[in-house]
Amino acid sequence: MATVELKSISELFGLQFFIPSYQRGYRWTTVQVRELLEDLYDFSDDNKREDDDYYCLQPVIVKGRGEQWELVDGQQRLTAIWLLSALYYCSNRDDEINLEHQKYELEYEGKPIFTELFSLISKYVQDDTMPALIKHLDAYKEKSIDSRNLIESIEYIAQFTRKNKRPKGVLAKIFEAINSIKIIWYVFIFHCPI
Repeated sequence: MATVELKSISELFGLQFFIPSYQRGYRWTTVQVRELLEDLYDFSDDNKREDDDYYCLQPVIVKGRGEQWELVDGQQRLTAIWLLSALYYCSNRDDEINLEHQKYELEYEGKPIFTELFSLISKYVQDDTMPALIKHLDAYKEKSIDSRNLIESIEYIAQFTRKNKRPKGVLAKIFEAINSIKIIWYVFIFHCPI
């Protein structure tokens, strides 16, 4: 049995997601990150878009787990969106009044070093520039393939924004699209008849 609804990314802020050890690690490379960035940028740049149009991501499948949601499917996408939100905050925190680093929590079972990276990123985006953030995280590249992919994703996002004339404008457009994302929120409800 399941419930299905559309949710915006902002509705996920403040939630805690638990990624069980049976899930594969963070495997998105710069190819998938580039595709997401280009899709979001193109969506936000579409002059024909109506105010109530939204960009729909693939389903996110979750199970209730106390105070957390166990993420059954969708962790690659949610991790990439988490990164984009953090990097947008890092690039714009000094220019926008009352900008908050809004996020959801990601905890990877059996991967304490990888989970720690999210705490470090949250800490560094408060005060550092994007190049300084990348420098702080560089030592973590060798700790695991998940860490390497995550940090290379950050490096690619920084490179993607630099290729354009106005890096803050690029991330602002992408963040505008993030605010227009809807995910298919699929809550898996398991009842054991035994």
